[in-house]
Amino acid sequence: MNEKSQLLIKVASVLDVLAEDHERGVAEKVATERARREEMLSPVLDKLALVTGEDHDSLRNKLAQADPDVLNVLTKVAAEGTITELGGPETRKTASALNHNEKTAAADERFGDWIVS
Repeated sequence: MNEKSQLLIKVASVLDVLAEDHERGVAEKVATERARREEMLSPVLDKLALVTGEDHDSLRNKLAQADPDVLNVLTKVAAEGTITELGGPETRKTASALNHNEKTAAADERFGDWIVS
């Protein structure tokens, strides 16, 4: 094999590793998002089941693909038992700053996404 072929083989193996890492990252994101949604829904499923008359599994399946903002509204309404005034102040803090390791991981992920796309 000549040098050009060896270089192409090395580049292909690097791209394969990036693709595998990307797939692993996507799978982890999906699992994390599913766990977060389950955590959001578990306290309110009883109330939603009572209001809608549907069973927990049916509700869980329907809300699995719901927009996170919709889930936040449902969580607030069902958890508090009352509807807060529209435009009123939010009681939960949602902003979070990324630390150095999280920023680095996000940059690596964006680079991997760019390479794979």
